[in-house]
Amino acid sequence: CEITNVVGQLGASGGGFGIEIIGAFDCLCLGNDIEGVGAHGIRVSGSSRCMIANNQIDNWAELGGGEGVHVSGGLSPLISSFQNVVTGNILTLASNIVSTSDRIGVYLADDAIDCVVSSNIITMSDANGYSQAGGNINGMWIRQGSLSSGVSTSRAVISNNVIKGSLYLGINASNYISQTLITDNIIRDFYAVGIQLGNATGETVD
Repeated sequence: CEITNVVGQLGASGGGFGIEIIGAFDCLCLGNDIEGVGAHGIRVSGSSRCMIANNQIDNWAELGGGEGVHVSGGLSPLISSFQNVVTGNILTLASNIVSTSDRIGVYLADDAIDCVVSSNIITMSDANGYSQAGGNINGMWIRQGSLSSGVSTSRAVISNNVIKGSLYLGINASNYISQTLITDNIIRDFYAVGIQLGNATGETVD
């Protein structure tokens, strides 16, 4: 499949996702302009060998929480998500919405395996601060989706990204992920930690 040149200006009442890709293989999502969606800019679930490239995503999470680009396996039923690539995207969040939910630039979770996140520019700021009553502003989050799922994220490569803005964490690698390479990223303007590892196995940070 190929998805190109979609322009979305949905606003807070316009729905959750700009583009949603479920159960797909060999999909190209290229050069889209997505603005003002309720939750996720682009969501990839239970899909493999998809390339999310050169998209402009502005001001997602208008309903409170969400991710600019979300990549995960499918949990019902369990479907792994292999070899997806997120590259060359520009993600910009500048929100004035008070929220108790997390806002993430790029999110990998739940059996996302052999995925690459590279050469993206993520700029996130919020007039209400980096942390709002439990809702944090994080550049990336690589994780097992839930502690009860038993589904790990492994063998990701996170490289050559620029992450900046009023961030709580630059890159958060947590919840039983394994064998992730985090290298050559530029991270600045964070409050807590640039790169945080928690319950991670076999990670390389360079």
